[in-house]
Amino acid sequence: MRTLFLNDLTALFTGRAAIFDSFVMHRVNGDDMLPYFMYSVMGRNWQGIRITGSGINPDPSLAKAAALGEALERYSLTNQPSNLCNDNQLNRLAGRLAGRLAACSVTQFWGNRQELITQLTGEAARHTVLEAEKWPTFTSEQLSDPSFPFFKFRDNESRSWVKGVSLVTRPAEDKPVWVPASLVWLVPTNDKITAGISTGTACHTDETLVKLSGLYEVVERDAFTILWESRSRTPLLDPFSKGQAKEVEELALALKRHKLRFLLRNMTTDLGIPSVLAVIHNPAPGKHRPALAIGAASAGSFRVACLKAAREAYHTWVWMSEEHQRRNLSFEEAWSQIFKFSHQRAEPFPTHQRTRPAEEPHPTKRPVEDMMVLHPYIYGFPEMSKYADFLFDTAPYADSSECNSPLPDEVSYQALPTDPSAELHNIVNSLKRRGYEPLTVDLAGEELSRYGIQVKKVLIPGLVPLSIGVQCRHLANPRIHSVPTEVNWNPQGILPYNQGLPHPFP
Repeated sequence: MRTLFLNDLTALFTGRAAIFDSFVMHRVNGDDMLPYFMYSVMGRNWQGIRITGSGINPDPSLAKAAALGEALERYSLTNQPSNLCNDNQLNRLAGRLAGRLAACSVTQFWGNRQELITQLTGEAARHTVLEAEKWPTFTSEQLSDPSFPFFKFRDNESRSWVKGVSLVTRPAEDKPVWVPASLVWLVPTNDKITAGISTGTACHTDETLVKLSGLYEVVERDAFTILWESRSRTPLLDPFSKGQAKEVEELALALKRHKLRFLLRNMTTDLGIPSVLAVIHNPAPGKHRPALAIGAASAGSFRVACLKAAREAYHTWVWMSEEHQRRNLSFEEAWSQIFKFSHQRAEPFPTHQRTRPAEEPHPTKRPVEDMMVLHPYIYGFPEMSKYADFLFDTAPYADSSECNSPLPDEVSYQALPTDPSAELHNIVNSLKRRGYEPLTVDLAGEELSRYGIQVKKVLIPGLVPLSIGVQCRHLANPRIHSVPTEVNWNPQGILPYNQGLPHPFP
């Protein structure tokens, strides 16, 4: 986000035409290991929905812009168009509130897949309507469990659809792609085919950079989820290699001085797009210091991916340090909350045969965002470290000289970081060659567009969405099983559907 627009962004939160009823922004207190500026945004929109955002950067203006931009992403994800409601009472309510709702520049439809295709008539040849098999979710074993909170994605069921635009074709061709609205917005819905997440949402003033940011995030989450669910030990990258950014080297040295382990893992998948996991591990955590914190990134080069992943890991580490002081929960209390959000009975850890009482509330009544905070929080406790040891274990490497390899000089995906348009072209072609068609859905309302701010959500059907809690694990996606073998990772095997553990991803 260009700093030129920082004042305009702030006006969206605090000016006379503010889109939030309340808004607070504060600088997160780091431990002064490195001169980072970290900002958090907290507020509620006029509907009372909690909105948050955070940012980290050596430049305070860029850190603020990142925090504000993320808050605008969350705002857009909760600002669903009123005519997507499929309940009569909700429709009447939406009609009364329509004057305050921002109109999104998208087209919507209610019905099943075939009804939508029929409605398109002569336009059907130019349009694509997502098939359920293109978005694999859960196994029959998961779906047959009485405690499982999600339903099978079926083409013959009615739902709200929203029109996106394919990135595979040229912009002038504007090939529409229709997807379930429940895959886009983060609002309660009856279409419970999966948990709503923010993955792929990006905010910027430049359309190309919005698309790039969203694409890289989807690729990053796909890579991490495959790594996590397969429990793979992936190759390590040297934080001190010649190609690394100076900031990565300085962070590695600073963490070492504080007796913290810092690792960079190469989690590049079959897509060939550089993807890196940064891990901060504390072998002897204190009362409030996290035992484990991670960050991840995909980018056009390993240098950039390492930098972004390292920065996010440090951001998570500082954030979790504050969260552990603020919440002051015991491990048992935090573990119990994980299961309350997962809608299963909280049992003594690590018992894996878990069931959900029939009287517990439906999962959509608890915000996914609260669950996502608990994910990294639980790994602040040393009790969880052994369940994520494959993230910081250097095995199967024999010694330190074999652990850290230099940044790869050549990869199958070659980007041009100095040319965003060429970089976008390369990543889209890389996905296309593997049989994937990325698309975008425009989320920016009029109040954002007037400032030249764009908010889009990128979806890539076929890639693995981030797991949520202990139940929302997309185990029917074949990539979880095939990719580790294809790219020669060292997988330990996928845990059974009823023995899953929350991941530490922030």
